[in-house]
Amino acid sequence: AEHVVVTSPALATLMRGRFPDLPATHFSCIPNAFQDVDSTPAGSGEQTRGRLRVAYTGSLAYGRLDQTAGLIRGMAEAKRRGGPDVELVVAGAGGDSLLDTALAEGLEGNVTVLGQVSRDESVRIQREADALLLLQPRQMGAREAIPAKLFEYMERRRNVLGLVGASPGARIIEENGLGVVSLQEDPRSIAESLTALARCVADRP
Repeated sequence: AEHVVVTSPALATLMRGRFPDLPATHFSCIPNAFQDVDSTPAGSGEQTRGRLRVAYTGSLAYGRLDQTAGLIRGMAEAKRRGGPDVELVVAGAGGDSLLDTALAEGLEGNVTVLGQVSRDESVRIQREADALLLLQPRQMGAREAIPAKLFEYMERRRNVLGLVGASPGARIIEENGLGVVSLQEDPRSIAESLTALARCVADRP
């Protein structure tokens, strides 16, 4: 490449260290910019539907499918504990197996898999959700990368549920009060995060 652009200063430093033969100016940090920020925040869908609607729009590759299946197991655990009734809407190719996971957990009525959708449809799904799911699998080795999806979600002015580990994305969510991060991905931890997310949505839709 003639030039490399990354989304966090830490990643720029890491890349410069990995390629010491290249000049430091070969790498630039430009945080993702917003496009059109929604002018009106969401209403509380949990109050009107009786369910907390969480949506994911994007790729399910590279471990994200497994993360989403883990979320469904966390939804079931939350329900067993008397926590929030969560509805999950997934728009992305290759998610059919999630319906099997939902059936196994007794949540077949709580999970909708739409497959690949257009950009406009993706935005509509995000706007109709109470919270938006951010995924960043640990096995990708993304120690310093910030998913561009986070910035897209911020445009929607919705609470974010992050399954992103202890990452820069998690720090952005937590330090700026953008939602809830589940640092562990076992059902119990996810159930606790969903309960916290329901409070966020109720307090600040």
